[in-house]
This record gives sequence, C-alpha cells and structure tokens, in this order.
Amino acid sequence: MDYTRLSSKDVTNHVCTTLNMENDKTWIRFRGGWSNMPKLYKIVCQHSKCAEFMKKCGLGMLLEINVLKDDQQLSHEIVERFWKSTNTFPFPTFEIGLTPNDFSWLTRIEVGKGVKLNYLDWNANDENKEDCVEYVENLLPNLAEFAYNKAQEKKAKDKKKALATNKGKVKVTEKGSDSEEEDIDEILEPSDSEKEIGENGEKIVYGLDVYSYLKKKSGGIKCVDLCDWLKTFKGVKEVEMEPYWEEITRVFLLWLIGQVLMPNSVSTTKVGWLCNFEDLSEIKKFDWGTPTLACLYKSLGEVSSRKWKTFNGMWMILEYWFYYYFHTLNPKIDGNAPVWEDVWPKIKVFNKDKVSAVQRDMGRHSITIARKQLELRSLQGTTWQPWLGS
Repeated sequence: MDYTRLSSKDVTNHVCTTLNMENDKTWIRFRGGWSNMPKLYKIVCQHSKCAEFMKKCGLGMLLEINVLKDDQQLSHEIVERFWKSTNTFPFPTFEIGLTPNDFSWLTRIEVGKGVKLNYLDWNANDENKEDCVEYVENLLPNLAEFAYNKAQEKKAKDKKKALATNKGKVKVTEKGSDSEEEDIDEILEPSDSEKEIGENGEKIVYGLDVYSYLKKKSGGIKCVDLCDWLKTFKGVKEVEMEPYWEEITRVFLLWLIGQVLMPNSVSTTKVGWLCNFEDLSEIKKFDWGTPTLACLYKSLGEVSSRKWKTFNGMWMILEYWFYYYFHTLNPKIDGNAPVWEDVWPKIKVFNKDKVSAVQRDMGRHSITIARKQLELRSLQGTTWQPWLGS
C-alpha cells in the first residue's frame, strides 16, 4: 500500500486526516437513520397482515434492529478515510474494505439475490410523471389527504403569524429545508387544490393536487409526512386498521427506502419506487441489497472526495462494521446477552436491551477520539474474518 496517499491530498481533493489530527471540526451532514424504525414497525405490526408481509419482504430481520443513538462522529471519521479509486479504507500499514458479505452479515439483507427493483424517474419524461401521479392517487389516497390537511394547517399558522407581525411578508420554514419568504397574498389566496382543480387539469385526491405536490419535491414525498401518517395508527385496533393495511404497508416501505436504505439530501422518498408495490404479494422477490449497497458506495466516494457534503447512503452500518473488525470504541455488551457470534443480523448484538446499563445514557465519541483510534489500528490487531464460525 502507498502510504503517501494518506499524507497528502491528491488532485481529487480527497479528505485526509492522518496529519491533521488536531482538527476537531465536522463537516459531513448525515441524512436518514433508523431511530424511528422500531416505533413505526411496532405500529405497522398492530395489523397481522402488515406484520406478515414485512417479515417476508426480505427486510424482516433488519427491522429487529433497535440500537441506541448512532455514533455520527465515528461514522464521520470512517467516511473521511475512504478512498474512492480503490473502494477501501486506508490505514497507516494496511487497507480494508466493506464487502457485500459484510453488508449482509450486518443487516441480513442479501445482495444480488432476487429481482431487480424498478424505478420510475420523475424527471425522465412526462409519461413517467403521469404514472407517478396515478400510483399515488390509486395506492396512497389517505396519505395524500393527510399531506393536504397538514399543508393547510401550516398555511393557517403562517397566516396567523403574518397577521400578527403585520408585515408584507412572512418567513416560512419547513423542518429539514432552507427557509424562504412567501408573500402573504400568495399564502391567503385559495390554492389550485382548494378550487378542486390542478394546474394542468389533473385529478384531485381528497383536495390535494398530487401533481403540484410531487413537482415541488421533484417526484418525492417528504419522509416526515410518511412517518407522521403512520403514527396516526398508534394504538389503533386491528379491525379499525383493516381498510388501510395495504396502504400502511406501502407507506412503511417507502419510509424505509427514504430514511433507512437510501436516504437523500432533501429527506424525501421518490414515488417512482411505488411501481414495485402495486401487488404486495410480489415484494418478497426483490433484491433490496444491491441498490442499497450501491447507494452506500456512491456516497462514500462522493463525500470523501468532497464532491458532496451530505451523506445519502446507509451510513448507520459503518460504526458496526468498525466494531466487528477492530473491537474498539464499541458499547459494552451486557454479560447476560448472547455472545457476538450467536446473533443475526450482527448489529442486533448492540440492541438497547443487550447494552450494559452503565453505558445506555452515555454520550457518543468525539471526532478527536474517533480519529486517534482509527490512526492506531494495526494489521495484527484487526479481525480479518469476523464472521468465521457464525
């Protein structure tokens, strides 16, 4: 291995920290996460049919993961060390990669097995746009109504704020997005959806102009809207969920794609994925691992070379990959919990109920500690076959 790659920046402006350990600033923005996954999965499983489909869809064992807050500082340093040209993480005396086998052992998502997921690109052509709108109208009508009502409530709050400040403009801010100013007159004017007609004559679902909603978000639905709609079913009896169980399953799958498997910089899920969920009996045949791992590799390469500042892939698994190969910085496992080799997916070793009580409320590592620990890794101290014997 060429050690000079770690001691200087090349023409690609690769991030390098080997000779810059005093810098404790973080600059990578991580999107997505699975902190809400156990809560939403519990809500979904209130209906037996939803639970059955989720267990058979190829993501069932991933949904059993229920860990403490992710260590973004450690993940930050791991991403910085990645080298795009070799798809490996160089260390002072060796280099190592994150393989498809590692990904499968950690998450229990198979890579390369199953049917390729289809995707309708909203921006490709008008026909795709029409198909995406139709999928939302036919498969997610209640979510559409919820999103419309939520937008109306926001408008009412903005109107009240505008009148209270008595100014010509009001600042409108959405969580996870940049703030922007809108004219009060525009806020108070009836929208196209309130007039029950879309800007291009599209069909309206419960008052929502689906085309306009998707157009503003480049064919995506906000993950927070998906999450909030699912939360409305918390504590609801199974018989009351019966009319909605298929839509609940589809919405949860979309949330998983946009928040866990392939999160993006604007925190939305592209509705182009809906074409795979028209027939729910088919979801068990899909290859979820290949697109998820490809998204992770792409984000590692683009962020580590400073082309992106936002990490859009499944970054949460990086710290657990590090724990298994290097056995340092990891949470202390309760003495009564199963040994590392007896759990699958492997990340479940660090579920909340298995972590020692003395560490459950402790903060995560600082970026300085993470960088120093990575710098101290050695060839001899690395577990090169962490899955052997499992």
